[in-house]
Amino acid sequence: MKHTTLLTLALGLLLWTSCDNEPEGSSDTNGKDSTATAAPAAVPVLAALYICPMDTDVVSNTPGKCPKCGMDLVEKK
Repeated sequence: MKHTTLLTLALGLLLWTSCDNEPEGSSDTNGKDSTATAAPAAVPVLAALYICPMDTDVVSNTPGKCPKCGMDLVEKK
């Protein structure tokens, strides 16, 4: 009988300690889901690049004319 009582106490303690921890992202102290209040990651906005169709080494972040040949810069795809 003594062994049964010790075994029951040990299993109860094991069960109690395993249920005490909450899984990650379950809830915070206010009872709300902590993942729902997280701000979405900022998506970087890439500026368009403009290149000269004739001189591909000429690159600009604004549209305009190529300084080498005078052609209009086109947006790089």
